[in-house]
Amino acid sequence: MDAIADEAVADDNRLPADVESQPLVRAAAGLQPLLRELHDEIEREQRFPRALVEKMREAGLYRMVIPRSLGGYQADALTYLRAVELMAEGCGSVGWNLANNGIVQLVSLGLPDEGVHEIYAQSPSTPGAGTAVETLPAATVQRLGAAAAEAVRAGRGRVGDRMLRDALLDHVAIVISTGDEEIPVRQSMIQAVLRMGFMSTDGHGQITVRIGGKWVGLAAEHGSVWLQTTPSLTIHMAK
Repeated sequence: MDAIADEAVADDNRLPADVESQPLVRAAAGLQPLLRELHDEIEREQRFPRALVEKMREAGLYRMVIPRSLGGYQADALTYLRAVELMAEGCGSVGWNLANNGIVQLVSLGLPDEGVHEIYAQSPSTPGAGTAVETLPAATVQRLGAAAAEAVRAGRGRVGDRMLRDALLDHVAIVISTGDEEIPVRQSMIQAVLRMGFMSTDGHGQITVRIGGKWVGLAAEHGSVWLQTTPSLTIHMAK
């Protein structure tokens, strides 16, 4: 682990005696009326209003886990969790997003220090982000996953069964076209969502396909999985 990540966990065991008095917690509580007011709009549009993002940024909620050396608050775990809890009470989607943003930021601190500085050079409030590009019926995703699993079971014990399994996992089960690009959703992502229990067992609901840089994600009711897309390979023959 690099120096910045070490700093971020150095005083994890120092918890506040009165978490409700912490400025970040008070700021989160103060945003609850706005969250309740925006709840229907957020659910309808499936995105945060820009004004809400700015309010959360001003409150310091996007830099709770960032080390002080980078301009963050380096909040203790209790303060972070209580702030997320209060935001979720106002609007569940906002709390979920804020919690995941903190996780993404904590993971990013494990990069080499130069990479961390590159990400947070402009602002310690740089959020982790992804863009929703399509929604899929959960039943369709379950059907695709079940068909692949059955094919693997049918070939088990035969010559080449491992090759079949690997080929199925790498198979592009769905292609999302945005007009500018085609986004592959591989069977390995579908299997991950199913096997990790991220989808409802009743087959209801929707799965959101998201992109973030070179990553493609499937966001289900209880969690999401991400896979980095690989660039195309071009071979030039030597003259």
